[in-house]
Amino acid sequence: MKIKKSASALSRSMRIGIATITSTAMLGGVLVAVPAHPLLPTTAVAQAQENEQEAVATAHAQLINLKVLNLGNLLSTDDSRGVDGIIEAIEAEQNWANTGDNGQDADVAQLNVQLLGLLKVKLGDVTVPLISETGDSLLKGQAGLLSAYAHAESATHSKASAGTIGADGALSLNNAGADKDAALELDLTNVLGVELPPNLVDELSLSLGAIGASAEKNGTTVTRDYVLADAKLTLDAPVLGDVVTGLDDTLGKVGDTVNGLLPTEEVLKEKGLSGVLATIASGAVGLNLDLGVNVDLNSALQTLLREPLKDDDGLVSINLADGTIEVDLDKVHDKGINNLDPGTPLLSEAAINSIVETITNLLTDPTNSNGLIGKVNSLVTGDSESHTGGLYGTTVNLGVSLGDTGLIGVLRTILSVVGLGNLFDVLIGGFTLKTTVGGLLNDDIQATADPAVYAANPNEYVLIAGEGVVGGTVASVLSIVKGLLGYVGGALDKILFDEDGVLATLTAGLPNLVSGIVDPLGDALGGKDGILGGVAAITINEQEKVGDVYSVTALDVNVLDGAVHLPLASASVSAADTWQNPDPNGPTIAPISDQSIDLGESITSVTPKVTPADAKITTSELLPDGLKLEDGVISGKPEKAGDYEITVIATDTEGRTAKTTFNITVTDKSTPAEAPTIAPISGQTIDLGDSIAEVTPEVTPEGAEVSITGQPAGVTIVDGVISGTPTRPGNFNVTVTATNEGLTASTSFKITVTDPDSDVDAPTIAPIADAEGTEEKKIDPIEVEVTGEDVEVKVDGLPKGVKYDPENGEISGTPEKGTEGSYPVTVTATNDGGDATETFIFVVKKDNNGGGDNGNGDNGSSDNGSSGSSDGTSNGSSDFLQQCLDSPAAGVAGLLVALGTVGAIAGPALEPLMKSIGAELDRALRNLTNASSGANQPEWVRNINRGLNDAANAVDHRMVSQALFATAALALISTPVLCGMDNSSSSSS
Repeated sequence: MKIKKSASALSRSMRIGIATITSTAMLGGVLVAVPAHPLLPTTAVAQAQENEQEAVATAHAQLINLKVLNLGNLLSTDDSRGVDGIIEAIEAEQNWANTGDNGQDADVAQLNVQLLGLLKVKLGDVTVPLISETGDSLLKGQAGLLSAYAHAESATHSKASAGTIGADGALSLNNAGADKDAALELDLTNVLGVELPPNLVDELSLSLGAIGASAEKNGTTVTRDYVLADAKLTLDAPVLGDVVTGLDDTLGKVGDTVNGLLPTEEVLKEKGLSGVLATIASGAVGLNLDLGVNVDLNSALQTLLREPLKDDDGLVSINLADGTIEVDLDKVHDKGINNLDPGTPLLSEAAINSIVETITNLLTDPTNSNGLIGKVNSLVTGDSESHTGGLYGTTVNLGVSLGDTGLIGVLRTILSVVGLGNLFDVLIGGFTLKTTVGGLLNDDIQATADPAVYAANPNEYVLIAGEGVVGGTVASVLSIVKGLLGYVGGALDKILFDEDGVLATLTAGLPNLVSGIVDPLGDALGGKDGILGGVAAITINEQEKVGDVYSVTALDVNVLDGAVHLPLASASVSAADTWQNPDPNGPTIAPISDQSIDLGESITSVTPKVTPADAKITTSELLPDGLKLEDGVISGKPEKAGDYEITVIATDTEGRTAKTTFNITVTDKSTPAEAPTIAPISGQTIDLGDSIAEVTPEVTPEGAEVSITGQPAGVTIVDGVISGTPTRPGNFNVTVTATNEGLTASTSFKITVTDPDSDVDAPTIAPIADAEGTEEKKIDPIEVEVTGEDVEVKVDGLPKGVKYDPENGEISGTPEKGTEGSYPVTVTATNDGGDATETFIFVVKKDNNGGGDNGNGDNGSSDNGSSGSSDGTSNGSSDFLQQCLDSPAAGVAGLLVALGTVGAIAGPALEPLMKSIGAELDRALRNLTNASSGANQPEWVRNINRGLNDAANAVDHRMVSQALFATAALALISTPVLCGMDNSSSSSS
């Protein structure tokens, strides 16, 4: 259900805006800003009272959480709807605010590839379309396969899901399968912040047959789930083309090698001839023999290219034909890719090692029958039992012709004597023999003059061709050449298959050939900065709980080395644990804001707003000592410190009830808080890959909160114990801070992580002392001393106006007004050898002199003892008027009038203006609070707070405006009171 922009919606937005600024109440008379979560109801109410009430249950789903990606200002579009307008197309969102929302249909959004294709995303120096069905884009998606679903069906039940889901929002695998298009494909080439070596791997992508996430809250039961299917990581690897080229060249040279080793014609005549051929060769006629072979291993290579190389576990598939390596991510995790714990990395260090080892093994291990070399050996060797395949298919050509055809009579006499006169014409014309090595080794070989018969079974036949060869003579020809063929077969058998033969030499040289090409690939994939290390930053089943909102993301992709994140398939829900639908004719009671006061102070009187006006007001339990409920007003001064939850009940004349709950926090400041202490902690030195020795800081008092900064990635503090395995080498100055009731103590210790395999030393940072400055005054420069080669320095945590300048290595600047406070600052230095961190505290003090540098060294206004102009004469009323106009209350009054005017117009188009005014009002209210002595505020400030409370709880935009105008009047009335505030020499009346 999309929120309609209307006058009623505008009044709701006004109330939400004011409630966000003021939390609809005073906390001990102090206006407190409450940060709002996008899905978290700003005001939690006990019962639905009217259609404009705050959401009690929410559901929100996104196929691609582009709002997170857009935080890095990486998205742009030329479309008039703008980035935010397009993003709404893939969101499903629904709220439940009251019983009128019961039975509402779910909100469903389909993936609109064409619309989202209007968005462009900047990845480093590359800008590409966000999504398309094909082509160059960050994502490739198939329209209709993905959708988002949100259903807040009751106050206690909400459900959201995104991705490959069914009509009811249930996760579905119907779109998964090898025979279907991937539901979503993510081009990781420019995403991970990892530089790809183009000669080895030039593209990297993640494809998903199905992806989805689902969150559901039903009462107190929260269910979060995700699904991934057919998850494949694909690397386009040009280096595989080099492997194929190297194999082709090597196999192509085998023929030349074999022909160079064939027996010469003289040897053939001496050792290969027998019978009539020997007689002819040794006589006056003579014989010419021409032997050659054609080793064609291209068929072996083509067979190799037809089928990918795969390991037995199915983890890796290498397709030499198209030059890709595919990793089945379902095989990476022991439990499969689904049902993993929240926050599981897509690839662990062990998984990366396994992938690299499997790829290397498939390409270089000759003993792996599934691998490249094992298959080449098998294809080239052939079957030694049947003498088929591989080198056994080598074609052998043998030409036989007479030496002197002028002695025909002699030849005829020889043939007649041995009964082979029918071969006279064959020998006169000469003939050729064609068969294979396998055929030569076949004792049962037959002869044929038909090329088709030979082609069908080359290992079974010898093809005899010549001018005089006819069907009736082939058997006779075979009978006189069989001895020669046998000799040639034996010679080739030794040449090819002996222990030191051509095959053995070929197979022995392949590992070195392939390893020389492939080894750099393994180095590029693995290691701390390897390609797969970037993929490891992708997280499966990312879950969070922010306030009352439960969320789950199927895949959270680390973009540009952590600069921003791209959540894929996200779902978030919130709902009440219990709920009782109100009687539409029963009483109502407005929310009551929480209060925080010091012991000894009175609470701000609470007058519950109820309908009907004669409803009886009671509380469900006794009020704290010192408080009373009298004439419908809760008031008094609590006698004890503590946290008190008070439930107020309104009962009408028919016994129907409505209730709301609020809290009062009473703090006893009479006993000073105990300052914490923390014992020194010893430093540690470890090797990269080792875990640090666990550290349990010794702090007092018991219960003090312990936090750390400056620690290496991979090290965290959980339940007061510091532990973990650093993921980067370096020198880390870890600061441990103990906090108790606002008081702090800290100590630092070093963690040194060394990488034995690195030739580059990690940087170091010299200790930096704590420093301080004053608002709107230049600070003394802070020098950052860093050692190391090619070091990049980053400084986090500085107040506005203060920056680090890498050119001179100094922190300098002027803290802006309103930056008073304590800032933990972390300096991080990074190079190829690792990281270094140093932490210090920078304190910004408030400028009590009220202004800039006057050149007299006091950086404030000079007080000459007069209340008027600098020459001692008083300009009285003009000074007083200027002070009034500059006072915080005057600013608040003006903003309230502006906000009330917008509300009175109630035009939906004015809502952005109203939000802008509301933000400025928030800032002005903070100034007013600071200017009026914090918690000890006078009654006129409390009146302004009450007016804002009325505005925040009004149900109609006109009522909101009236309340704002009234509050503005209160602020204007109080302005003279503030005119002399913080002025030591105010005018007298």
